[in-house]
Amino acid sequence: MPINRRIPLPGLTIGNAQDQSALTGVTVMLTVDGAVAGMDVRGFAAGTRQCDSLDVLHVVQRVHGLCFAGGSAFGTGASTGVLDYLAEREIGQNTVYAQVPIVPCAVVFDLGLGDARARPTPQMARQACESASADYQVGAIGAGTGIAVGKYLGIEQAMKSGIGSASVESGELIVFALAVVNAFGCVYDPTGCRPVAGARDPQSPGEIFTPDRLAYDADSRLGPVENTVLVAVFTNAALDKIEANRVARMAQAGMARCVVPAWSPYDGDIVFALSLGQVSADQTRVGVLAADAVSGAIIDAVRSAPSGGGLISATEFGSA
Repeated sequence: MPINRRIPLPGLTIGNAQDQSALTGVTVMLTVDGAVAGMDVRGFAAGTRQCDSLDVLHVVQRVHGLCFAGGSAFGTGASTGVLDYLAEREIGQNTVYAQVPIVPCAVVFDLGLGDARARPTPQMARQACESASADYQVGAIGAGTGIAVGKYLGIEQAMKSGIGSASVESGELIVFALAVVNAFGCVYDPTGCRPVAGARDPQSPGEIFTPDRLAYDADSRLGPVENTVLVAVFTNAALDKIEANRVARMAQAGMARCVVPAWSPYDGDIVFALSLGQVSADQTRVGVLAADAVSGAIIDAVRSAPSGGGLISATEFGSA
């Protein structure tokens, strides 16, 4: 069952919609009052839509939401449902002719676990918008419905994953992260330097086969299995667009701490950073907290996901 939580920041709502039989879905994060946003792409297989708006030279200065979807490239079309939902409410970038919502979208590859013919649709994204609130859920839900980690020995040895979250605070400053963890690699707890979720060792039941064993084996091959970790970091710090992009880059350190390997040629790893408030804070301080929040959200994603799609969860496996 999904785990219920409440967003620690005003100005943000989160909604999910999914097809549990086909194992795909959409997660929508709405910032209807607008948010200054940046992003950092480290994976080499990213799939996005409207993310050029986050470039520091782009004329657009604020976004009105984010959309994470399954379906690989097919899932990018789901964000049309978010644009339509916001446009009907006259939320978006002011133009002479209409309000144009700015909703960057990024996707994960979930075609291998459920029905590869199923697609996250604009109607599914609209449903996620209609359910969006300050109360949200984590687990195998939304864009995390059909995803897994530890696929370097093939999907059959992987573990189920999903969506996770974490928040950190320092005085008035709040940083909140939401992660969709569909990693090729193994997820480690950086505090104990131990694997939490990854490929199950076919020769030693009950143990995780860590990817370093393949990396140091000259005869092995870390083959291409489609993956991606998507993270959205939200803060009440007042950031400009350049600072938001810097925070997104610093936040990637949190991914590198707990995903091994991170940023592989077979992952589309992206971190988004969005400023929702007016708290005065040094961008470096925000970046340090963001990295901690990202690590926490990634670990939470594998600990919150139940078994499903023929894959065991980290909790049921006993590694969480």
